[in-house]
Amino acid sequence: MQVGDRNHINKNTLNERISSSYDLYELLRDYDFNFDTCQQLYSSLENVGSVFKSSDFLIQVDREELIIDKIDQELKSVNQEVLFDQAVVRVNDSELKAYKIPKEEWVLVTSPDHGMFDLDKLTFPLIIRNRREGDKFQPLGMKGQKLVSDLLIDEKVPLLEKEKVLILESEGKVVWVIGFRIADWAKVTDSTKTVYQLIRT
Repeated sequence: MQVGDRNHINKNTLNERISSSYDLYELLRDYDFNFDTCQQLYSSLENVGSVFKSSDFLIQVDREELIIDKIDQELKSVNQEVLFDQAVVRVNDSELKAYKIPKEEWVLVTSPDHGMFDLDKLTFPLIIRNRREGDKFQPLGMKGQKLVSDLLIDEKVPLLEKEKVLILESEGKVVWVIGFRIADWAKVTDSTKTVYQLIRT
C-alpha cells in the first residue's frame, strides 16, 4: 500500500509472491536495491527492526510488513544558535517563532508544536541541533532521565522521521525534543515571571 513516499508490503502477501531472494530482488527493482542487499533482506524477514538501504530508499522490517521510505536527500545537518532577540528561526522546512510573554498574560497551549519555558531558567544563546546518540533528559511529568531515542520509540516515530528530530539545548542541557516533549527542569511554574514560548510552524 502506497502512502506518500512510504510503501507498506504485507509479509503474508510477500510470501505468496516470492520464494527466493531473486524474486525479492525483482520485486524491489524499482527501489534500486542490489542483489546482495536483497539476499540479506530475504534472510532477515523475521528480524523485526532490521534496516536496509539503497541509494534513495530504506526498508525497515516490521512485525507484519516491510516499510519502504524514500530517503530525504535534502535533510540538512543543523547546529545553529537562537539569539535572545531573534523572533523567527528557519530550520530545514519549518520555522520557530519566539515570544517573551509575561506570566500573567500567558495561556497554556497543549500542542507538541509549542514549547513553553521559564525564561529565567534558560541561558542564551540556545542551540538547535540534530539529535545525537545518547541524548538524555527528564521529560516533563516523568521521574528520572530518559534517552531521547527511547522516547521516540515510545512515541512510535518511524525510523526516517527520527532522523529529522531536532533538539533545543541550553548550556549543553536538553530543553526540548522539538515537537515531542520539553524538559522538566525548564517548565513554567507558579514562580515563573516570564514565559519564553517557541511555536513551530
